[in-house]
Amino acid sequence: MTVHPVNFLQAGLLTLTLFGLALTWPQREYRMLQVLLALVTASMLFNLLEEVGDLRQVYLVTPIFLLGVGPAIYLTIRQLTGQLPALPWAWHFLPMLAALPVTHHTQWVIAVGTLSRLLYALLSVRLILRFHQTLQARRSDAEDLSLNWLAWLIGAFALLGVLDLIRLNLQPYISLKINLLGQTAGTAASLALFAILIYQAVQYLHQLQFLRGEQHQEAPPTSLGTMSTHTPPAPDNEIYRNIFQSLQTQLNVQHWYRQPRLTLLDLSQLSGLQTRDISRSVNLCTGLNFNDYINRLRVEEVKRALSDNADQNLLSLALEAGFNAKSSFNTAFKKHLGMTPTQYKQSLQS
Repeated sequence: MTVHPVNFLQAGLLTLTLFGLALTWPQREYRMLQVLLALVTASMLFNLLEEVGDLRQVYLVTPIFLLGVGPAIYLTIRQLTGQLPALPWAWHFLPMLAALPVTHHTQWVIAVGTLSRLLYALLSVRLILRFHQTLQARRSDAEDLSLNWLAWLIGAFALLGVLDLIRLNLQPYISLKINLLGQTAGTAASLALFAILIYQAVQYLHQLQFLRGEQHQEAPPTSLGTMSTHTPPAPDNEIYRNIFQSLQTQLNVQHWYRQPRLTLLDLSQLSGLQTRDISRSVNLCTGLNFNDYINRLRVEEVKRALSDNADQNLLSLALEAGFNAKSSFNTAFKKHLGMTPTQYKQSLQS
């Protein structure tokens, strides 16, 4: 029995995923994350049994897990974003089980597994983009709830998969030492990425609980301009301009945009207007989505305050205007004015 440094890392990843399972087990909202962690746990266990024990001499199992990681990450993202899969989740793992009898064709299984990971990575990124569009249309704090960190993790996992495929295909031409070095580096990177994934996913699901309730509360509104079922509805730009003018007047008087987590549904309830009509009128009259429109109002308030007194603290002004983080304030300010808040303040002082 020969033990290599990579085996200690595999044991570390096994321990990490078991800890993640113990941490999340009671909650149903973590179910897909638990499936992913269970899959990685099984993968590391079989890796140790094959490399430290004698299982490799009996049967090779580990290549099939390449066909399971992609679907597991994809389904985890669907749960994180509240989008139910079209098919029962277990169906996504049928190719992994189907590969079990043919693992002696190792290179082919690895190649198909890598393609599967890349395909699911693309599907995952598309899910994240759609989720971001939904947030932008409904929430003024969309940036705080974004999944950019997850998109970067998916890219890193996909890159690791490609590099591992290259290493495995080069095995006949490289020394055992270089092969083990590559495997050690890949396992160390996976350990770090899964630690980040577990921490961020648990934190994010806690943060996202209130969104789930909001999605169930909101019913499809009836837009102003809806006609009989026999006549297709035609958008009336003048009606939407009047709606926008009413909305703008109320916002200027009531300053509802100062609520850090203002949503489209909140604004509908406060103003008495339908969510669809608010969204349509804002888009028609400003060319902006809900998130950008509310942030523009906040930026304008900060600008007015700086015009009165350019020596005021930027972060204090941002918080008073409705921003709940310095990063989201800086991003919105630069997006609407083309410069950072500090640069704008310096231009006033000079």
